[in-house]
Amino acid sequence: MNKVNNIRDYTNDEYISETEEYFGNSEYIAPGLVHTQEELINKIKSAPIEYLSLDDMKEMHNTDIGEILNAGKQEDMIRVGKQLAEEYERDWGSLVNAINDNKEIPPPIVLRDTKDKLVLMGGNTRLMVYTSHNKHLPVKIIDYDKEFDFKAEEQEFKKREETMVRKIITEDASKHYPSILKDICEPCKSVEEGEKIAVDLLNTLTKHKSGIGLAANQIGINKKVCVVHIPKREPLVFINPRIVAKEQEIMGVPEGCLSFPGETVHTTRHSLITVEADNWEEKVVLGPTSEDKQESTDELWECIATQHEIDHLNGKTMYDRELKREPIKRESKKIGRNEKVEITNGTDTKKIKYKKIEPFLLEGWRLVEEEQVNV
Repeated sequence: MNKVNNIRDYTNDEYISETEEYFGNSEYIAPGLVHTQEELINKIKSAPIEYLSLDDMKEMHNTDIGEILNAGKQEDMIRVGKQLAEEYERDWGSLVNAINDNKEIPPPIVLRDTKDKLVLMGGNTRLMVYTSHNKHLPVKIIDYDKEFDFKAEEQEFKKREETMVRKIITEDASKHYPSILKDICEPCKSVEEGEKIAVDLLNTLTKHKSGIGLAANQIGINKKVCVVHIPKREPLVFINPRIVAKEQEIMGVPEGCLSFPGETVHTTRHSLITVEADNWEEKVVLGPTSEDKQESTDELWECIATQHEIDHLNGKTMYDRELKREPIKRESKKIGRNEKVEITNGTDTKKIKYKKIEPFLLEGWRLVEEEQVNV
């Protein structure tokens, strides 16, 4: 690789940005290195500049440079690097322009412990871009007088993941519901982006034990990601999902929603659906197939919840699927509460007392020779 020599110092704003990385993450790996941001800036300013070997770069912690170098051919290194930069929402193009225009650039910052282990503190994208373009970018080395505590960092990240619970957007449905729940969500640019959102969703859903599903816009993220988790079953994660087939319509499904606490709506759904999603290689078929009664019930609710959550991603709530029922009209005579009437669901017929008719109407039954339910 060709060594890069046109290096410049960081600006004041860049120093502040780069040192925030230490106090956000690296302080758990290298505790006690510094105590203030000013102290760290001074260390960076006085740190020597070195060219790391490719082997050292591959072994360095807190960077994707090893993945770049292991990609092989230069075109593959660039392809992998661009994908990673997009996932991190970093500007790849401007750095490529900096290479082409031979612009000066500040060196990445690396910590080194007493065992010569390396941790990148800042400049991952710069390293990826320059290395993939066959440019050997030097780094500033800050020596740490102890061994890195990688276990402490791992524990901290695990703790953050476990406590990463978002507030669910709620509203009084009798007045209005939040605009974000009416908007169609934007698709995720990558599966990795969706997976990060799914972690938040699952953690939040776990805390709210009364729910079995959650969509990204319910926690304020306008992306097409949703999760469904029936107790004692594996959670389902859908990134950019779409329902491609529906069968066996069912009416009168009692649904609730974490965004509308305490509310119940009877809806129209399907007991068998087929879903495609970017994080699933094959189509996912949901619905009751088990001969075990409890498992079959769980499969049905998993299917219904998936429809509910995908609706959220498309700007719909359970109120948009509400089963509307018009009052029964009979001009010939008034029906007494204890009078028996004949009802049908299209296949079977039965006679029941009129006072007991309402739950049957919600399930799709109707009075013989009269249509009673409008959907």
